[in-house]
Amino acid sequence: METFQRAADLLGRVRKKKRLNTVVFFVTSICNEKCRHCFYWEELNQRGDLTLDQIMKVSQTMPRITDLWISGGEPFMRKDLPEIIETFYRNNDVRWINLPTNGLFKDRAHEWLDRVLRRCPELHIDLNVSLDGFQATHERIRGVPRCYEKTVEMIRSLPPLVGEHRQQLRVNVNTCLNGDNCMELIEFMKFVFEELPVDGQYLQLIRGNPMDPEMKTIPLQALREIYDFARVLYEKYSERMFRHLGGLSKGLAKTAYVGTLALHNKIQYANYLESTRWPMACTAGETFCVIDYNGDVRACELRGKLANLRDYDYDFSKFWSDRRRQKELNQIVCDQCWCTHVCNIHDSLRYAPKVLLYDIPTTFVDTRPGAAAQKHFH
Repeated sequence: METFQRAADLLGRVRKKKRLNTVVFFVTSICNEKCRHCFYWEELNQRGDLTLDQIMKVSQTMPRITDLWISGGEPFMRKDLPEIIETFYRNNDVRWINLPTNGLFKDRAHEWLDRVLRRCPELHIDLNVSLDGFQATHERIRGVPRCYEKTVEMIRSLPPLVGEHRQQLRVNVNTCLNGDNCMELIEFMKFVFEELPVDGQYLQLIRGNPMDPEMKTIPLQALREIYDFARVLYEKYSERMFRHLGGLSKGLAKTAYVGTLALHNKIQYANYLESTRWPMACTAGETFCVIDYNGDVRACELRGKLANLRDYDYDFSKFWSDRRRQKELNQIVCDQCWCTHVCNIHDSLRYAPKVLLYDIPTTFVDTRPGAAAQKHFH
């Protein structure tokens, strides 16, 4: 029965109509780290975060969406974060939230996550904890002494909470792949898999205009080896994640999970040095949009401001029907601005039947790791 359900879910995704489904919301500009790889650094620690009342009005005028990808600043520095999450859960039927954190608010994370998951029983949260390398590298990148120790301590404290909310909460490590950590990243990913209680580790290739532009320089050979090794890990994480399944159901789940992540990396690698056409159309501004901490609205984190929601009295529906948004969709097609932004890559592929039915399974098969990538576990 579960196999048939997974097949039905896949067919449902293939037939998915293009409409707004994913919103990236920068809930605050306030951050307690100074990350040199941050593309948002010029917007941090500014005044003007939307108030909870303004956010509620935006939510009330927004259609039903499936995914809310929270960003910042550091989300756990926003003291009404639980209320914000519950607002979108109740008003917009959000059932999946991507919640990043630098891991420096252990007690707050335990309390707030437990509260939200109890009050929102159908909600699923991926808590993505940022770790960019071993201690010296991580702290050099993030500019905060002892932040590595505190973040690792938080990760290691989470299994009891996950146990209470096993069907609702997953914990992942999120790593920004950059020139400062690329030479140690394979050993670091091995450490994360073997030593930390996480469900997965995801790589985000450095993007945009970071505080330290030199961090965007990564040797191509190192990048290729990292992605090859990541493919090995995806296979191992899938075994951990789908161990309760069997037979065809497990095979489908594993192919979808590993193939999708491997395709992300394949597209990122192809676009690292030059803009290269994706195997699907970019749906930024159509199925995906960005709301900044101050109400600015963009089609994508890497494109410019279209408007501010205050111009519409915080009525999101008025913005969505504005001709400025349609003009931006046309401009994206003209610009052909293919990029490495994994959030847009992932959202766009969900509306491409060929990618779902052919490219993902093919990538799963074509990228099966050889002996060179597997040697790190021997």
